[in-house]
Amino acid sequence: MPVKTYAEQLLDVQEAIYQIEKYGQSYTVQGLTYNRANLADLYKREEFLRVAADREANSSTGTIEFIRGVFG
Repeated sequence: MPVKTYAEQLLDVQEAIYQIEKYGQSYTVQGLTYNRANLADLYKREEFLRVAADREANSSTGTIEFIRGVFG
């Protein structure tokens, strides 16, 4: 399975945030209650991915350079 770009991951996180904001933190299907991801954690991940996606879009080696910057 191919690795998603930061921009693609950002869209996934934003969709998850939307689902929580629109429908709530938990939902029930056939009597079973499920909890969605923690909204605060999603906001933090969204912030990280916004920066990463911007760097990725503005650099031919954006992913590599970003990882070097974060992990040394």
